[in-house]
Amino acid sequence: MQRRHYILTLLMLAAVGCQAQDCNPDEVTKPKVDVAAVTTQMDYVPAHARAVVRADRLDGVLKLVSTLAPKLPEATGIRATREAWNSGVGWDPFDAVQWSTWGLDSAAPAVAFNTQRGWVLVTEVSDPEVFPRWREAYKAKSFKVEESAGFEFTQIGDANAQIAIAKSVAFVTFPNSKFDQASFQDGVKKWVKLGKTERFANQLWYDQMNAKLKDAKLSGFIKPGQFMPDSEDTGQAAVIWTRMKDQMGPVGWAAKFDVMRNEVTLQIVSKPDPKAPAFVTTLGRARGELPVVGGLVDPGVLAVVRVSADPKQVYTLVRSLMPADDRIELDTWLKEVQDVLNLNVMEDILTNLKGHAIVVVYGFNSKEFTANSNIWANIFSLEATREAVLLPIEDDERLRNVLDAVTTLSEGRLNRQAVGNSVQYAWIEEGNLTWAVIVAKEYAIFIDSTAAFDHAVTYERSARPLPKPLKDAGLGQLFEGHRSSIYVDSRALSNLLNETGNNEVAQWLSPFDSVIGWTEEDKKGGSTSTLVLGIGE
Repeated sequence: MQRRHYILTLLMLAAVGCQAQDCNPDEVTKPKVDVAAVTTQMDYVPAHARAVVRADRLDGVLKLVSTLAPKLPEATGIRATREAWNSGVGWDPFDAVQWSTWGLDSAAPAVAFNTQRGWVLVTEVSDPEVFPRWREAYKAKSFKVEESAGFEFTQIGDANAQIAIAKSVAFVTFPNSKFDQASFQDGVKKWVKLGKTERFANQLWYDQMNAKLKDAKLSGFIKPGQFMPDSEDTGQAAVIWTRMKDQMGPVGWAAKFDVMRNEVTLQIVSKPDPKAPAFVTTLGRARGELPVVGGLVDPGVLAVVRVSADPKQVYTLVRSLMPADDRIELDTWLKEVQDVLNLNVMEDILTNLKGHAIVVVYGFNSKEFTANSNIWANIFSLEATREAVLLPIEDDERLRNVLDAVTTLSEGRLNRQAVGNSVQYAWIEEGNLTWAVIVAKEYAIFIDSTAAFDHAVTYERSARPLPKPLKDAGLGQLFEGHRSSIYVDSRALSNLLNETGNNEVAQWLSPFDSVIGWTEEDKKGGSTSTLVLGIGE
């Protein structure tokens, strides 16, 4: 299992199409989170844990995983674990009723944590006398039993699953070659005697993050940097990857399922913990309010991305991520532009932008989605998309002066046409539209295809509020407050990736119909992100 998939798996485990009564079958009788019980179980989690998942009910988590398991890619390892447990123990590990055969309280809170050795589940014991009777009935499975430190340790059958049970608490591992019986016993002895400084819940960042997440029915904490492998690249790419890894602080998340809308909302809280200088300390704020977006953003769009930040800070970030040769080439080109056109890019262009950018994707270029292509690089560089980009500006005359200068030097390839209150610039190569810019009084629209051009002209003639169907679908949240945000028709993108042979990437998108997300920075350098995952039928 590739290590980068751990993080995705943790988030996707919260996204499942079960009904409310299935996720929490006894919700009527036990609606509230037993905070005291969860807190007690968190005391067993060591500080070096890489990830923690906690739930107010064990049976709810088992239902979540059971329903989602068929939808998840093989790379998560969940199906393989399920099969191994079924074979070695003799029953489905996601069947909450079966856990009662061990004397465990499936209606009680549960905490699972991950170390480099594997996953451990900590839950409550409802009847400590039940498990010995169950084990005796299944003695043909050749259990290995030892007693130590008040716990009875059992290795269960061919699955190599292990359980340690005392009067009130149980530790359970899942098949993992690194968790042999000796290391599991040693671990349990340490976990039940953890001092305050050795506990996960006593780390400095935990209290602050936990305050936002403690009332969630299902939540967790991840240290992404510990899951990130070392870079296999060389040069600038390796340097950037290492810096990103060193700057990756802890992440907390909470999940909430809306049965009426059939969607899962994930609140994700991040906190910086840099071991290396950050690329930029903040991306700053854009100026002014967003314009209305209806006409560009209409039903049927495949993706919408909103960025609201200081243009100079964004430029600084993008430039810092470039290899040294590319930075030299960019700086040389900017100097040539200044010498030939008498234009200072920083002063004449960046200061004219307010900092908002809305990218609306109408289609994908399947030629860029070959099995050997760098898919995400092509998407983020807009090579693989057909889009319009709306850019609010301070002074349309300054931008027209820049484009007029380019028109003069373009040898007839950039054409200028005044239409009503706007000016259209179109770059034509061998009779085909390569790109175009429409400059109106308060905004400019960059276009790279005929389909996008038609939408841009419609918008320029009659901008309007976001259509009601899109508001009802949640897209209105993209344009609230000062935030960067994204909407993706993940079903359409998944289908396209499958058609072009990119099945490995497509399988991570296929469980969802759509993804809506936004991020807002806090004053201390952290951020709070929200993801709304539409599950569909």
